[in-house]
Amino acid sequence: MTAIVACKHAEPTKEPVKVRVTCVAAASGPWTDRVDLRGLVSASPDKHALVSAQVAGRITKLLVHEGDHLDKGAIIAELERQPLDDVLVQSEAQVAQADIAVKNAELARQRAEHLVETGVGSRQSLDDAVARYQTALSAATSARAGAAVSRRGVTRTSVASPIAGVVIRILRRTGELVDGTSATAVAEVADPTALELTASSGAADIVRLAPGQHADVRFAILGDAGVSGEVRAVAPAVDPVTGLGAVRLGLTPKETRLPIGVFGEASVSIGERPSVITLPAAALRTGPDGSPEALVCDGSKAVTRHLRVGARTRDRVEIIEGVVAGERVVADAALGLDDGAAIEVAP
Repeated sequence: MTAIVACKHAEPTKEPVKVRVTCVAAASGPWTDRVDLRGLVSASPDKHALVSAQVAGRITKLLVHEGDHLDKGAIIAELERQPLDDVLVQSEAQVAQADIAVKNAELARQRAEHLVETGVGSRQSLDDAVARYQTALSAATSARAGAAVSRRGVTRTSVASPIAGVVIRILRRTGELVDGTSATAVAEVADPTALELTASSGAADIVRLAPGQHADVRFAILGDAGVSGEVRAVAPAVDPVTGLGAVRLGLTPKETRLPIGVFGEASVSIGERPSVITLPAAALRTGPDGSPEALVCDGSKAVTRHLRVGARTRDRVEIIEGVVAGERVVADAALGLDDGAAIEVAP
């Protein structure tokens, strides 16, 4: 029997498929620490007013429209005067009556004094006459004060703007009633040349912010054009429920017109450091345990490296621990790579 020996050839080992990636080096250089804020454009508190009537009544004339420019003291609305005119007439009549009563009381006092001096009248009658005279004087003073209040009420039927600015909103129309309080304001007036970004920030950032710090502010409606700003005020307390405090940034929009109420984002410079290691934000990913990590370019493979990070900007992240300056990491496609994955570094 002839034995036939079959020769088996071993199959060649397949090389792992390499993923083409771009690697970037961790950079070391100066770093500006920043706090990012988001808020709405508003007028400065002293350049913004809800204009209200100081007396109750019905609006008979509305003299302004939204967008009108006003000087300080400009009349924006007139209220019905007749009811207040009637009150004024009544008050002035009471003043006249009180003056007559004072004259009569004074004559009675003088007669009582004469009778006492001649020995005909009693001291008690004189004291009573003096008391009536003093009462009449007090009543006259009260009547004059009431008339003054009535006159002021009549003048206050003209609703004036307390500041110079632009009419932002009309809140009441002709024929509507107002109650003389801010609850029934007639119009909103603001100075569009004195604008601020009003934002809220957490306590951790509040303690790092201070008036005078520079800010770069961006608005979606302006595209790439930025607006210079400066921290104007920082709240000394935070809301115990939300943990947020108010921050106001003064804006200098120059020739750019910013509508009040528009949303904006600010980056406030709070300090400089001479040497900080950073990576592109796109090079970081979140590991299974929730901590940040990056893939180090180790020859032809990618090696996972856990990181401890610090400050962030829109496109860079401070690396406190995990990589050193000059060490290269995968800049893109990091989410789809496993630890030890084969890579081909693009030139």
